[in-house]
Formats: sequence, C-alpha cells, structure tokens
Amino acid sequence: APMRLPHSIIRPAILALLLTLACAISAHAALRQWALKLNSPTLANQYAAPNTKVGMQGIPAYTIEAWVNPDSYLNYPTIVSNSFVHSYWVGLNTTGHVRFYPVGSSQSYFESPSVLPTGQWTHVAVTYTSGDARIYVNGNLDAQSAAFTGTAAADTNTLCVGADRGDSGTNYYWRGMLDEIHIWDCVRAVSQVDSDMVLPLGGGSPFMPTGQYDQNYVINPGSNIWTFEPYYAFT
Repeated sequence: APMRLPHSIIRPAILALLLTLACAISAHAALRQWALKLNSPTLANQYAAPNTKVGMQGIPAYTIEAWVNPDSYLNYPTIVSNSFVHSYWVGLNTTGHVRFYPVGSSQSYFESPSVLPTGQWTHVAVTYTSGDARIYVNGNLDAQSAAFTGTAAADTNTLCVGADRGDSGTNYYWRGMLDEIHIWDCVRAVSQVDSDMVLPLGGGSPFMPTGQYDQNYVINPGSNIWTFEPYYAFT
C-alpha cells in the first residue's frame, strides 16, 4: 500500500507527486479535497512548486496526471512543467487543446484533437517512454506519437505546477483550478489512468474534484509561489 515516507529514506522507485492541498495531510477518502486556484479572476503570477524534484526528472519513462478546470486558454497555460525548453511540459495551447513537450522544445510537441472546456473539470494524463508519447483526456487515448526519443533531461530550474520556469523567468501561468496532480516515474497503463481518475492515492472511496478551495491554502500570504511537500507513494 502507498505510504508517506521521510525524504531521507526515499529511493528512486515508483514515485508519485500528489497535490491535494489537504492541509498538509496525506490524502484519504475522509479528507476534504481542496483544489488549487491560480490567477483567477485576474493574473497574479501565481504557481505552486514542490520543495524537491527527487524521482521527478531525468527519468526514461513517466506519467503526469491532473484534474484541470481552466478559466481561459490565454498564453499557453501550464499544468506541470520541468522546463519546456530542456525537459517536459504539459498544458494547453491558445485554443484549448492539450499540448505536450515530452523531452523539451528541441524535439517539439504534439497536441490532442480534443478541446478542454473552460469552467468544467477534465482529467488529463500524459505518458512517455522513448518512441511512445500519449495524451489521455478523461481516461481515453486522445493522441499518440512515436516521434520523440531519449530521456526528459534534468533541469536546474524549479518544477512548477501552474507555470513554466524557464531560463529567463516564470511564464505561461495557469488560470483556473488544478487538482490531484500525480507525477510517476513509470508509464501508467490505461486501466491505471482510469483508476487514478477517481480513486485517491492510497485507496479509499471514489471521488470527483469538487472545485472547493480555501484561500489560506492557495498561495502563501504576500507571495506568488506556494511551496509544498510532495506526497511520495510506493506502488
């Protein structure tokens, strides 16, 4: 069963980054599910960042999952980024299609044919291993490409939720809500993506994101960045 582990004994294995904003307590069905609300209703350069990237970069295979609820598609809103130039990036283009850079901008990107609606929750997942990159929307395979090869490189910049931290600063901010963000250092199967959509990490009753949030847990007072402790789980 998944467990919470201190960083001193974590080893690179099958790891997940879980962002539930459940008041710094690991997620279980009995806990209220908080969503992260960023740059809504106006742009405030807000984003979140884990205080470690152990097991989340320089890996040959990975999966990124999130429930997303965009307010707009302005300026390529980011879901998760470890640098779109040097590593991986997943977000939306300016017309609402999922855009995925599996290994950085040197090998470009591909996009989903589906458009994500504004003001509604949609589950997005991307998987990558060399020669096979995929985008899932609400558990269904929406796009696939064999054009990308190699490993998503490690990057010295901050891994961001809701923004891209590039060499020249932070940009491409998410506008709206994000919830249940998972980063795995393996390719999750379709059945696992389906399960991840509705089951909290560690088991429990199915849930759907509620869109509820608490201002105290959205962004630290007086700061545009909310730094959080990742929840690691071994499968």
